[in-house]
Amino acid sequence: MNQITPSGARRSLRLDGVRNFRDLGGTLVGEGLRLRRGVLYRSGHFGAASAQDWRALEEHRVRFIDLRQGWEVELEDAGGSSDNVERMPGDGDDEGCDAALWASIRSGRLDEIPGTLTVTGAEEAMIRLYAEGIANDPAPYARFLASLATGELPVVVHCSAGKDRTGWAVAVLLTALGAPETVIHDNYAESSLPHHHYIIRTTAGEIVPIDDSTRSLITPLLEARRAYLDAAWASVERTWGSRTSYLERGLGLTPQILAALRTRLLT
Repeated sequence: MNQITPSGARRSLRLDGVRNFRDLGGTLVGEGLRLRRGVLYRSGHFGAASAQDWRALEEHRVRFIDLRQGWEVELEDAGGSSDNVERMPGDGDDEGCDAALWASIRSGRLDEIPGTLTVTGAEEAMIRLYAEGIANDPAPYARFLASLATGELPVVVHCSAGKDRTGWAVAVLLTALGAPETVIHDNYAESSLPHHHYIIRTTAGEIVPIDDSTRSLITPLLEARRAYLDAAWASVERTWGSRTSYLERGLGLTPQILAALRTRLLT
């Protein structure tokens, strides 16, 4: 059963083996309102979750919204998974000129990166990911908002690193709820903290050692920088005309869905 405090609020859940896992409870959305604690979490994948982590998730009856592609699920979930999952993969098949770079990261072949990548090139790849990929793929984020409005709580939304697709999902939710721009950026930027960084592994699941030179090259890929989120919003505004139009026409945010989100998530 969900643990309830005397005030009626759920207790925040803490996990040992999951990167970038955090409760969005307490996040300010304006008008004196905040997100409820213990209701909505965000994180990276759960492939390294401990047995104790899984017990806690099951005891709290946490529902999962998984934004990953099928191949990511197969690669990362060898350590276990939940049956209470709603999968919302985006259209991630076409990565254009950056396909080789992302393939090297995913497979842990970091020896292929020196000599082919610069720090500036890594930053530009991230901006393309947000502007040409994430922002131009509204379907999973539309499903995310609808699911939060109608599905069981508590819920955790996650992808692989918990910073890009998950970061965008949380950013659009906070935008819909009226959160100040600084709050949205601050929440997004928390993924840049080193202890939240994605752990790069080989296809066999072994952690890849990273020397200082390579780390300096790939750091832009591991961080959540304001320029990335700004690039996504700029793309949205070019395509949809405004953020409001994107929310309403692109993500299907109706007054009814918004009212349900506010009732269920805010206090």
